[in-house]
Amino acid sequence: MHRITTALLLLSPAIASAQCLTADAMDGGITVSYLSGDVSHIQRQADGSLLDAFTKNSGYYQETILFESWDGVVETGWTTHEPNTWEVRDSKSKTYDFAPDSLAPYTAGMRSLGTVTWAGSRYDSGEKQYLVTGYESEPLVIGECSYDAVRVFVYETSLPDGDFNIREIKFLPALGVGVQVGNSYFAFSPEDAEILDITAN
Repeated sequence: MHRITTALLLLSPAIASAQCLTADAMDGGITVSYLSGDVSHIQRQADGSLLDAFTKNSGYYQETILFESWDGVVETGWTTHEPNTWEVRDSKSKTYDFAPDSLAPYTAGMRSLGTVTWAGSRYDSGEKQYLVTGYESEPLVIGECSYDAVRVFVYETSLPDGDFNIREIKFLPALGVGVQVGNSYFAFSPEDAEILDITAN
């Protein structure tokens, strides 16, 4: 009996580490759970871009937002939907004066300037200044798993129009994906800054 217990204890770290995700997890997609109760389902599409189905359960106004991006950082568009339906509430597309897939790798100290053009609404469409910056970050620790991370901030601004939008992304190099933890345009909950779990789909 003692030998069986010892064997189980020796196997426990291997079992725990086997649950830590690698880049292969993106083949089937991942699910991110936040302290706020919001949930993201992120999948890689055929062209290499990412689709992030973000379900906003926190706050007064619930909705599902489909974000399309490169690496979870450079958005190419999004649509918002009524809860539990595919009825489109709003949509945007974004184009750049640079190739959207050209900013990687995302590292502490990186800085990239450009121009982004929003289309899809007469209220906030148009050309905006675009800035991406990278900063050092503590690893993302979930249970027994520790993932190296880079804090990436994206600024999209048009001062004449009074637009100033900021997104914060926790980029995880081991997975090759950036997870949004802050978005001023959609008024993400402050509790979205805390990721509770990341699992493979």
